[in-house]
Amino acid sequence: MVLYSYLLVFLIIFSSDVDKTEYSVSNAISLTHPIQSEVQILSGFGKRVHPVLQTERKHTGIDYRVEFGDPVFSAAAGEVLKISYDNSYGHYLEIAHDNGFVTRYAQLSEISDDMKVGISVDESQQVALAGNSGQTTGTILHFELLLDGQAIDPILFFEN
Repeated sequence: MVLYSYLLVFLIIFSSDVDKTEYSVSNAISLTHPIQSEVQILSGFGKRVHPVLQTERKHTGIDYRVEFGDPVFSAAAGEVLKISYDNSYGHYLEIAHDNGFVTRYAQLSEISDDMKVGISVDESQQVALAGNSGQTTGTILHFELLLDGQAIDPILFFEN
């Protein structure tokens, strides 16, 4: 599965808007799901009708079915890059990883007190609690993977 992901990242990078002239497939990231409950994806990456705005737009991540207050975990080791609030994302957290990858965790009810910009985070370390703090129709965890600022489908990079 990981080799398949490396090949897919190679294809994504060279067929997308990501400006990379030299990129090795060995630089791809391997992710674990950011929830420990049964994985149920409510909305995948790509075009969809936005559930609140009722207009077609690109969905830049995936939405997990979660219960309000469920723990949210780092999908890979990295460093906290940003903690913020946005009307659409609600409370969100970004973690920077090697080789230009960033994971974003949004619609959070609470961000763990020990999360501060610049601190190191281990894979599977609890970083927040799930919620519905932005533009949602219910409680979800919105999860994104970015490469050099461009959203890519995180499903391609999960270990299991």
